[in-house]
Parts: sequence; C-alpha cells; structure tokens
Amino acid sequence: MVNLVPFDDEPAFGGHRTTNHHLSGGAIEDLQINVRPGAQGRGLWLAFDANPELYTEAGLAAHQERLLLVLEQLARAGAGEGDATGDGTGTGLPIGRMSVLRPGEDPRYAGAGPADTAPDAVLSTRFEALTRRDPRAVALTHGTTALTYGELNARANRLARLLVERGAGPGNLTALALPRGADLVVALLAVLKSGSGYLPLDPAYPAERTRAVVADAGPVLLVTDAATSVLLPQTATEPVVLGEAGLEQDLAARPDTDLTDGDRARR
Repeated sequence: MVNLVPFDDEPAFGGHRTTNHHLSGGAIEDLQINVRPGAQGRGLWLAFDANPELYTEAGLAAHQERLLLVLEQLARAGAGEGDATGDGTGTGLPIGRMSVLRPGEDPRYAGAGPADTAPDAVLSTRFEALTRRDPRAVALTHGTTALTYGELNARANRLARLLVERGAGPGNLTALALPRGADLVVALLAVLKSGSGYLPLDPAYPAERTRAVVADAGPVLLVTDAATSVLLPQTATEPVVLGEAGLEQDLAARPDTDLTDGDRARR
C-alpha cells in the first residue's frame, strides 16, 4: 500500500520549530510505503513499513533501493537526460526499458524442474475415488437435474473417450463454451479425464474477442451445445456439439469406465 501524506510534519508555532515523533501507524499486513513532503518543503520523505513475518530488514532495504532506482530513472527521463526512446529526441521512457533491479541482480530465475505427480493428486482421479466410495451419493444438482457420482462419472467417461478419439489429450487444449449447468460440469470433467487442458469461453464474449482467444490458444476441439453454438463465431476449431442426435447416439455406445493412460495414448 502507498500512503500519501500531503502535509508538512514540521509545523511552526509562533516562529518556533517543532519536532514530530511517529509513535505507531498500526499493524502492517504486508508492505506500506509512506510518502510525505521533505524538511522545509524540499524533496520527498520516503519510509517503508513492513510485516516482520514477511520481510527482513535487508529485504526491506533492497525494496527501497529498487524504488529509488525507478524514481531516479523517471526523474532523468522527465528532465530530458539521455535518449530513452532511441529516436534522438532525448525524451520519454518506455516501461519495457526501465530497470527495477539493482546493479548485479540477475532477473533470471531457475525453474523448479519436473515434478512427479501422484495419481491421487489429480482432480479427475480424486473424483473417481469418491465415485468408487459412494456411487449413489448426489454429486451435482442444477434446477431439477440431479446426478449421482456414478452417473456423472459415467457421462464424463463416455465424453472423454470421444474427445480422446478426436485428438484431445496431454499437451493440448480443449475449449468449452457452455452455459452453467450439468453439461458444463460433465464436459469439464471429461476434458480433465482426457488429459487435455480446458479453455473456458464465455458465450457472451464479443465475436472478435472469442476469435482472438481461440486463435491464440489453438484448442484442438470446441465443446458446446446446439443453443450456444449459434452464438459463437466461426473458427477453425472442430466443434463437439452436445445434444445433437448423432453425437448422443455415439456417446451412448461408448464404455463408461474410467480411462487409463493407455486409453489416452490412442489418440
């Protein structure tokens, strides 16, 4: 938080100077930067207050140095020093050319490296475990629709098998453009079971925004329904339209058992 204090903290009484002593400003949850006029109206006074459980004295001092570095760059740009833009005018400071690191600090960070994911740490497998524990328990209600864990899992498994057959799987994305309801939950779970990542699309988005998102993300499939599909702009992504007679017959004929890694590898 930045706390701007627009008044002089050295008031004079009858020509006599006073000294201000700051006793306490209350607890700080994270980091607070206090800015007030400097002594005798010259310059600025900056103070950093921080939660001691989150910041060390050295870390706080480093943040203060970085802020001063940014302010110095802004001041030089405002005074027309140097040629920040490279166009010979000597004015302007593109944000991308500002440095927020002190000399010697390396902006590169080492990656965490690959991590092994336990099978029970994946949302879809956790849901399958809950299904095995109590398949008759109600998992989803929406309006007058109610699905048990067993029913929801079976529907998601059938759809997941179709998605895998059509190209969904680890390493790619599947877009979902569905209204809130049971079909959305089924489709979301099916995408996760396929190993694909899901890309949510709001049917209320402007057409140009939807085209831009799809073009940028490049999903292999677009799961929607008949009512929503007419609201979406044309894209190069293959649609999977829930509710169509042919698709529903195809889904009904597919196994409703949980997918294995071998099933996902068949795409």
